[in-house]
Amino acid sequence: MINLFKPAINLNCITDIEAVLKSGYIGQGKKVEEFENELKELTGAENLLYVNSCTSAIHLALEDIERKHQLNYDTEVASTVLGCFASSSAILQSGFGIKWIDIDLDTCNIDLDDLERKLNGKTRIVLIVHWAGFPVDLERVAQIRFHYREKYGKDLYIIEDCAHSFNAQFNYQWVGTNYGNYGCYSFQAIKFLTTIDGGMLIVPDKDSYERCKLMRWFGLDRDKGESFRCAQNIKEPGFKYQPNDVFASIGLNNIDLALVNAERQNDIATEYFNFLEGDINGIKSLYMKYQFADDDDYLNFTPSFWLFTVRVERRDDFIRYMKDNGIEVGQVHNRMDGHDCVNKYRSLIHKLPNMDIMEKEMVCIPNGWWLSDEDVEFITETIKKGW
Repeated sequence: MINLFKPAINLNCITDIEAVLKSGYIGQGKKVEEFENELKELTGAENLLYVNSCTSAIHLALEDIERKHQLNYDTEVASTVLGCFASSSAILQSGFGIKWIDIDLDTCNIDLDDLERKLNGKTRIVLIVHWAGFPVDLERVAQIRFHYREKYGKDLYIIEDCAHSFNAQFNYQWVGTNYGNYGCYSFQAIKFLTTIDGGMLIVPDKDSYERCKLMRWFGLDRDKGESFRCAQNIKEPGFKYQPNDVFASIGLNNIDLALVNAERQNDIATEYFNFLEGDINGIKSLYMKYQFADDDDYLNFTPSFWLFTVRVERRDDFIRYMKDNGIEVGQVHNRMDGHDCVNKYRSLIHKLPNMDIMEKEMVCIPNGWWLSDEDVEFITETIKKGW
C-alpha cells in the first residue's frame, strides 16, 4: 500500500533522548528552551512558545484574547467549517459561541466573502485554517479587520490554525507570524516537523507572550528561582500545556529533515498540477488558478503541501478503486458543524453551500516525501485509467 501518511523521524535523536533520560530531568527544561530558540530563528517569530499540542496552542490564544480584552461569553468566534475538530473543541472549552463560515471551492480555505457577510458586533475572533498548507490571503484578512474596526469601533482578533502549514509563507513570512495574528502549529506524529506530539504558539506581542507562558503551566513562573510550586502566588489560573525535554530533543533533530521533506512534497505537488492540467476525466485539482496564474499577486502565496486535495466525481468509487490498486486516499478531515456537541450553532440562515458541494467530492491523494518518482507515476497512471 502506498500510504497517505508516514512519520518522519531522524533516528539520530535516539542519542539525545538517551542523554535526557539519563540526566534525571525529563520535564520542561533546557532542551525545551533550546528547541524554542531554534524555532524562533527558523520562523522569525520572537514571541513563540512550544506547547504540548496545537489544540493547546489554539486554546491558549483564545484565553489570552478573552483575558487581555475582557471579552464576555456572548462573543462569537467565526470559524472555517472545514478542519480538524480540535480547533472547534478549543473554542467550546473557552466558552465562546461559534459562527460557521463557508469554504472557498478553489482552496478549501475560509471563504473571505462569506466571512465579511457574516461578521457582526458580537463576532470578535476569527479562526482560519491554512488548509493543506496553502496560505489564506492574509492581506485580505487584514483589510477585513480594518473595515471591521471602522464599522464597529472595536477590534477583530485573528487566530491562524497552521497545523498543516510548516514552512508555508505569505509575503515571504511564515504564516502565523505577521499582521498581529496568533499562529498555532502542530508537531503531531504525522506532521512535517514531529515531536511525537506537540505544538507551537506564536503571539502578537510581549504581553501576550508573558501571559501565555504562565498559562502554559498552571499560571506559575518556571523562570523564577524560588520554588514555583509552593512559593508563588498564582494571579491567573492556567493549564497543563507544557512540553518536555524528551519530545524537544526529538524536535531538535527533526527540523532539518522537516524542511527537506516539505520541499520534496512541494515538488510532488507540482508534478500532480502538471498532470491534472491535462483535463483528466472526473478529477480536478484545487489551487489551479494560483499555480498557473500570470498575476504577480499570486506570488504572495508560498504553500507547503502537507496534503494534496482533489475534487472527484463518484468519490466513494474513486476511493475503492485506488485502494484496490494499493493506493491509500481519504478525506482526512470533514466539516466540523455536523457533531452533536455543536448542534446549537447550526443555522438555516447561515448556509454553507460550498461545503455542501465539497464534502461530496474532496479527497486527498498521497503526496508524501516517502513517494518515489515511480510511485508518483503509478498514482497518476492509475488515476488516468479511470474508476
